[in-house]
Amino acid sequence: MKLTLAGRQARVPATISRNLAVVILLCWCSAVIAAGAAPAAAPIVLTGADRRPAISLGGEWASIVDPYFSGLFSFHHEEKKNGWFLNQKAKPGDPFPTKYDFAKAPKLKVPGDWNTQRESLLFYEGPVWYERDFTYQPKERTRTFLHVGAANYHSWFWVNGQKVCEHEGGYTSFNCDVTSAVHAGSNFVVAAVDNTRHEDNVPTLETDWWNYGGLTREISLIEVPATYIDQYDLHLLRGQSSVIEGWVHIVGSESGTKVGVEIPELGVNTSAMTGSDGRAEIHFKVQGLERWSPQTPRLYKVVLRAGQDSIGELMGFRTIETRGA
Repeated sequence: MKLTLAGRQARVPATISRNLAVVILLCWCSAVIAAGAAPAAAPIVLTGADRRPAISLGGEWASIVDPYFSGLFSFHHEEKKNGWFLNQKAKPGDPFPTKYDFAKAPKLKVPGDWNTQRESLLFYEGPVWYERDFTYQPKERTRTFLHVGAANYHSWFWVNGQKVCEHEGGYTSFNCDVTSAVHAGSNFVVAAVDNTRHEDNVPTLETDWWNYGGLTREISLIEVPATYIDQYDLHLLRGQSSVIEGWVHIVGSESGTKVGVEIPELGVNTSAMTGSDGRAEIHFKVQGLERWSPQTPRLYKVVLRAGQDSIGELMGFRTIETRGA
């Protein structure tokens, strides 16, 4: 093998040549694997999730501290297929011992951080497992989501041993589609939450606030029809104080699905049709609109409807902008 250096050719020893070839091959293989890897699933957005009827999963959850995260990862940091999310029970004659038992584990209240509920966890940073049993009865033509108000910081969720979502970020809500995971009767949900700080995360290694860990906000089940409203936005048209515009997006709809928008206090009752992308463009005039302000924080009840689905929202309307430098 020859290399050209500063206009001159140099012969590379055979051993170095072979090693270099191996490195190049490994890099090429890594690139091929990365290119062929399945893209991460898009996050499920449910605008107005807190406005929908919900089945609370709050209360006492079983908890197990797992500082080495051996319940999820192997020695080579690969996700285990037989991790603690399976919620297995020890049985006589098992070839490998079950090193955990949620049924005998101490409890933590959800929502809530673990730091202030147990003295031994006050300064703890790392993974903690949560488990809760619940009874559920699925409905036909209905989708079910596990809504997580917040889990600080990196979290994984399983329902009946099936992974339903993974999320990073301690102060944002997220949703997991559990329609295919739940069944009639007894069910269980397992969560792993890790608040370990990293240099490139929030908070970083050096921080000026307490690094709480746990399921810090409400956990619930939300049911929606097979065709449902997932996202929407209504706002004042820029430069206008009597025109509201926006859009409503419908999941599972056909083109031409009717979307209704009602603001009873303003006498508004209008509708629009979805396009092929499931999105309906909204545009209407209003009279007597009182704009929101800190002194008079006026909120209007807004009702959105599409098929069997509806959401009652509270909205304030005001345009805020800056001009100049």
